[in-house]
Amino acid sequence: MMGHLYVQGYARKKELVIGKTLLEHLRDLGVDINASCGGLGECKQCLVQVNKTNLLSPLTDTEREFIRQPEYRLSCQARVLGDDEDLFVIVPERSFTILPTGKRKDIELDPYVTRLPSQGNTVYWRNKEIGIYEGALLGLALDIGTTTLSMYCTDLETGKDVIVVSRENPQMKYGNDVISRITYARDHGQEPLEKEIRKAVNGMIQHLPVDPSKIYEAVIVGNPTMRDLFFGMPVKGLGEAPYTPYMKTGVHKRAQEIGLIINPKAVVYGMPLISGFVGADCIGVVLATNLHRESGLNIAIDIGTNTEIVIGNKERMIATSCASGPAFEGVGIKWGVAGVGGAIKNVSIDCLLYTSDAADEL
Repeated sequence: MMGHLYVQGYARKKELVIGKTLLEHLRDLGVDINASCGGLGECKQCLVQVNKTNLLSPLTDTEREFIRQPEYRLSCQARVLGDDEDLFVIVPERSFTILPTGKRKDIELDPYVTRLPSQGNTVYWRNKEIGIYEGALLGLALDIGTTTLSMYCTDLETGKDVIVVSRENPQMKYGNDVISRITYARDHGQEPLEKEIRKAVNGMIQHLPVDPSKIYEAVIVGNPTMRDLFFGMPVKGLGEAPYTPYMKTGVHKRAQEIGLIINPKAVVYGMPLISGFVGADCIGVVLATNLHRESGLNIAIDIGTNTEIVIGNKERMIATSCASGPAFEGVGIKWGVAGVGGAIKNVSIDCLLYTSDAADEL
């Protein structure tokens, strides 16, 4: 009998493959599990509970330092050695604290998506007909971060936000930073990474309190790796000198081309890139702050897993980037951890103050 891998909370199963790690099996099933080091056994965050350890390879040195209960394994270290029985796995639930809202700046409303009641309520994107008005014109603004996804759904007729949603980027199971994901794409192909991000975005859309068919435009920002994985453009060049993106210019796709479950004719626009590690999200910050129109010297800092800094004004701007993820998310820190369930969020100390006389009495 061929054994299968079953995961609590997932309806699908997978045949056990001798030699493959549990992490590889879980990735094949599309299970959300954090493996921020890319499966190197360094982050120790891919812990799972199994019902039969006899089907797996012995504990590695890395696991012996960390695991105290025999039914737990690091999924990147445990390899399948037997396939004659079924294996059941429990992946701990992972909550993630994300800032879902921010300060809103009023801007002049001038969307590309419009309707002309005098012409039968036809909906246009610029001058191209894309549908018939059915009660609302909605747009999406999506920031694809290395660690988090943030989405705004906006009414394009009033400029008001309908809802803001956010979640963890499920590509975390392939590595915590852009380099590890580029490496995975190079070694294993980038299709799994593309599927993960689009599936996650569609999941967010499904939970919006609106009819997705009324979403006629989506604007995407992100660092070069995140933007290009979303649109299905090769990222190999971003991992090799001179670290050049496939294309720096903006990307225009129809929703149906990339499988987004909004209006099929909706335009999905990926903003341009600046360089290999300064992306569309940085341009979004510049536009949002009007830094490019200022006369004085200003600085804008987008702090994230990949932090980008711009300094300048309307005459000239200079940009750079740096890796902040290791500092904020505990990567490479023995006792560090991201803002997940169980992490210490804040500390307060209550103490009693005594006068010198009172202290003497104690």
